[in-house]
Amino acid sequence: MLLSRPCRALAVTLFAALLAALVPAAAAHAESRPVQGGRLDWGIKSSFQSYVTGPVAHGGWSLTGGAATVGSQYRFHSARGSYDPVTGAFEAAFSGGVHFTGHRKADGTNELDLTISRPRIRIQGGAGTLYADMASKAKGSGRTTVSSQVPLATLGLGGVDMRGGAGPVSLANVPATLTAQGAG
Repeated sequence: MLLSRPCRALAVTLFAALLAALVPAAAAHAESRPVQGGRLDWGIKSSFQSYVTGPVAHGGWSLTGGAATVGSQYRFHSARGSYDPVTGAFEAAFSGGVHFTGHRKADGTNELDLTISRPRIRIQGGAGTLYADMASKAKGSGRTTVSSQVPLATLGLGGVDMRGGAGPVSLANVPATLTAQGAG
């Protein structure tokens, strides 16, 4: 991925405060169930938002694909995936994205042009990962790179047992740690 290091690190830190609430579509039983509906909310690190919208970058952000905001958090919706109550394996993909721009040049383009979209959570064997599609401009060359389902962060699930759920699956304020791809 050709993001400049500061853009990558700043963008991925957006996922630090994570909330997922998903409703399995079928009644509880021993086999895997589809996940339908639900949402993923995350808070943006205030220093990144201040940088993008502040006097240095003079930029902003916009929502794409039906994403919304709830307070200071971004909300992705329409989860689709599966949940296995026996093993606790869980996967859900969400709709929408956030597009950040800044450092507008004389020709009307932006040096900072980053889109994070289609986030997906995967939990298996007590470990979780947050993935998303990313499109960004490389600093200097201005070349746009698009990467699908980049593993951005590992989810801190210590003490969380995903097995045996009979109703909605809900995870709140899950700590996230940047992966090498997310930070590098």
